[in-house]
Amino acid sequence: MANLRSVTVEEAAKILGQGVDKVRRSLIQGVAPFGYAVKMDNQWSFHISRYKLCDYIGIECEKEKAPAEWSDSTSANA
Repeated sequence: MANLRSVTVEEAAKILGQGVDKVRRSLIQGVAPFGYAVKMDNQWSFHISRYKLCDYIGIECEKEKAPAEWSDSTSANA
């Protein structure tokens, strides 16, 4: 099943019409409002929110609904 919450750096670069390296650098520098980068050991890991990317480029993007079991479970704060 495709991940409806996030997109890859490659997908984001294609959508934005930018190079992959530019998207990675903006995530690493913390200037991209649609995602973030985390360095673990000597490797970077990237997360790009599909919804925030859609918002950034100004298009309507269907939000993924939370799984039904989340609303059915008992809250830890209850």
